[in-house]
Amino acid sequence: MGRFDDKEKALDLNEKGIDLYELERHEEAIACFDEAIRLDPELSDVHYNKGMALHVLERHEEAIACFDEAIKSDSENGDLWQWKGLSLHVLDRHEEAVACFDEAIRLDPELSDAWQWKGMALHVLDRHEEAVACFDEAIRLDPESLVAWQWKGITLKELNRNEESIACFDKDIRINPESEHSWHYKGVVLYRLERYEEAVACYDKAISLDPELSEVWNSKGMSLHNLERYEEAVACYDEDIRLDTESPYSWNNKGIALEELERYEEAVACYD
Repeated sequence: MGRFDDKEKALDLNEKGIDLYELERHEEAIACFDEAIRLDPELSDVHYNKGMALHVLERHEEAIACFDEAIKSDSENGDLWQWKGLSLHVLDRHEEAVACFDEAIRLDPELSDAWQWKGMALHVLDRHEEAVACFDEAIRLDPESLVAWQWKGITLKELNRNEESIACFDKDIRINPESEHSWHYKGVVLYRLERYEEAVACYDKAISLDPELSEVWNSKGMSLHNLERYEEAVACYDEDIRLDTESPYSWNNKGIALEELERYEEAVACYD
């Protein structure tokens, strides 16, 4: 009877932990999951839920240990493999992450997250063609996936497939017009194509959505420089430097723009 009572208490604690997780009270949730595990260590769902809470708290090594514990008794669960893979990816253990995503996909080929996360890991490993194929599969399963469209665009940019890249960012922006990163990346590709006015318009949109994105200010400055709007370029580099005082690109780019303005003393100071 005691063993049955322990299991019932563990299940109740698991449900309480899930509620706390949904309320973003992750430390309290973990405490519930720990007590549930103490009462019944065989409940794979509790290990999984604890792993999820640890993942949110960026305690990825501990999360992986929880997913591993859950996999011991539920090895055919694709969700467990894909979340273990994502924690490994965040820890820059990309080859191991890909292996986990592959196992998740083998168990459930309809897991769109596993496809897009595998694509992200392959992107980091410079396996760009394979990454694009993964993003395509993720998009087939979930045509509204912001992550898949954005990362497909980023990967196509790396492959110099610029028009296709822009089309992906446009799709992402159509789904979510407030996707500041897609506005920025679209601007970067337009800059590469020497379409500087259009690039500036994209950077302005990204800045309106998040003025603290320091790298966008540098990107905007570079486009303005190429349009020979040097004073405006310097102002952009200054804003990047204000947000990131160690920004090597903006200091250097500011110096070059000041040279164009024949403000040589100030230019020299940028290179020091």
